[in-house]
Amino acid sequence: DWLCAPDTMYLLDLVKPEFLLLRTLARCLILWDDIMPSSKWIDSNVPQIVRENSVSLHATEMPSSEDLNLETLAQAHVYIIAGSCLSLGFRFAGSENLAAFNCLFAFAKDFMKCLSSATASIAGHYNLET
Repeated sequence: DWLCAPDTMYLLDLVKPEFLLLRTLARCLILWDDIMPSSKWIDSNVPQIVRENSVSLHATEMPSSEDLNLETLAQAHVYIIAGSCLSLGFRFAGSENLAAFNCLFAFAKDFMKCLSSATASIAGHYNLET
């Protein structure tokens, strides 16, 4: 459980976004048999606080919040999704699993679309391009 992404804003502020990707990847590789080729599984790796408060990848305008650090939430969301997608790719590499391909392709398209949205300015273009 200590590899799970933090579930409070205080703990999220203490972890670099890049480490969230690595922690998610490590956790998923340890739980190899639990990896499922679906967007529901990928979203299940995102903590509730991030899911409920993060900016959607398709957002057209920037919300404002004094209580939450939107940049931290957006970066956490992007990096956790990326770590989940990477582990999904490792798990089903070479298997010709169509569900895994469709899931990863859908997330790749989502990331490409959000480069021109408000999410890109919150999470940072650099974070989305990596």
